[in-house]
Amino acid sequence: FWLKWLNPSLFLPPPTRNIAQFGKMAEQPKKPANGYFLYLEDHKAEFVKKAGGVYKQGISDASKAWKELPDKDKAPYEEKAKALKEQYEKDMKAFTDGGGVKAQTKRKTKGGDEDDEGGKKKPKKEKDADAPKKPAGGAYGCYMAENRAKFQEACKGKPVTAVAKMGSEKWKALSEEEKKPFEEAYQKKKSEYEAAMAAYKPK
Repeated sequence: FWLKWLNPSLFLPPPTRNIAQFGKMAEQPKKPANGYFLYLEDHKAEFVKKAGGVYKQGISDASKAWKELPDKDKAPYEEKAKALKEQYEKDMKAFTDGGGVKAQTKRKTKGGDEDDEGGKKKPKKEKDADAPKKPAGGAYGCYMAENRAKFQEACKGKPVTAVAKMGSEKWKALSEEEKKPFEEAYQKKKSEYEAAMAAYKPK
């Protein structure tokens, strides 16, 4: 769970360079880890080992150790978490500016069901694997799908977040005219999805 701040879309294979492939949308940026989870990432194995291999106990001990850690020792993790959060907010803005829709945050209840932000329990809904896939990411997602391979090449040896950062900065620097093909590609995919959903009949 402490790796959820990594963006899986960065590891997708690059698409072929043609307008038909613009429909491969970038995923919504994933919320980054806080200072504690970054600390846990560095020390989890150590605490689990000290707990005799009992994972739950090791994590509990790590949590206690973090709370007792001096501020000067927490500082590097907090600073890194702050930088990750700032980058996440930039990436999220680029995502929404490009037509992406921010998904509502959900959390697990004790019974395992998901709650919405209001705390009301919602019944689990089975996903229809045969239903048409809804395009996501907007024009920015189309742009990233088209240019990801180039950004990955330019960011070799850098943190995985460097690709998203470069893509976000390059996208913001584009003129409205330069963004237009990606906007059109997204609208085309969106219309195709809506038409497919109108004709789709669940089994």
